[in-house]
Amino acid sequence: EYCLPFLAPGGVFAAMKGPDAAAELSRARRAIGLLGCSVLGAKTYS
Repeated sequence: EYCLPFLAPGGVFAAMKGPDAAAELSRARRAIGLLGCSVLGAKTYS
């Protein structure tokens, strides 16, 4: 919510998240949509 308004149209924001990233993304989907953005994908690393 803090970074997305600063993106240029067509820009990409990559966020590093902790171990519960899926739950955080689920809670943030509404705000992401309201800001006119979408999630391109999520990758898990160990």
